[in-house]
Amino acid sequence: MLIIEKIKDNEELFKKDICTIYIKNIDVAYRRYRDSIHITDIHAAMKRGCQCRTVIIMGIIEVSERPDIEEILINPNLFETEYEKIYRNFDSKYVFNPFITPKKVNIEKTKFTLNDLKKMLLNGQIEKAVIKRQTTDDYFDDEECGYNKGVILNKKELCRDLVQEPAGWRICSSDKGKLNFHNLTISCDEDNKYYVEIACHYFKYIKLYLSL
Repeated sequence: MLIIEKIKDNEELFKKDICTIYIKNIDVAYRRYRDSIHITDIHAAMKRGCQCRTVIIMGIIEVSERPDIEEILINPNLFETEYEKIYRNFDSKYVFNPFITPKKVNIEKTKFTLNDLKKMLLNGQIEKAVIKRQTTDDYFDDEECGYNKGVILNKKELCRDLVQEPAGWRICSSDKGKLNFHNLTISCDEDNKYYVEIACHYFKYIKLYLSL
């Protein structure tokens, strides 16, 4: 995932099959594949009751060489091409927008939900996200790398995963040992730092440390 302010001076990025590029000044997500490009309007992303449209333009296209690249990304219909265009609408609550800053969540509520944590990952209420334990089907390699314990994750990339691939994610039960909160999802570690633990199925456990 790459986040840029604008297209100008970043044209070279659009020639590579790397990852999704989020462009702030036009609220567009762009992804180039080997045989197509995907352009998604993210103005309504992460809102309920809305839809986000993705235009898929098939074929090998050098969009970065077009002088009107910004206009094309804002309105892909302007892209005159012999290649097929496919239009798809997605429920906006499953489309990620890294540029929004949600309102603060009340940490004194009884329990956090995954929607609360998505907001907190973007608004600064979560200080850092750290892997507690991660396993794969390669048990030898898992042990060699210490199950990725302590690896710090990119908060926006984690939020994107929660938004776009929510299946399997859950909030773990808290250890209520030393807490001053009545929030049943907050735990406290040995350094008296407060966190919420989440898991993806049973192979990835992550601690989200709160910024209090």
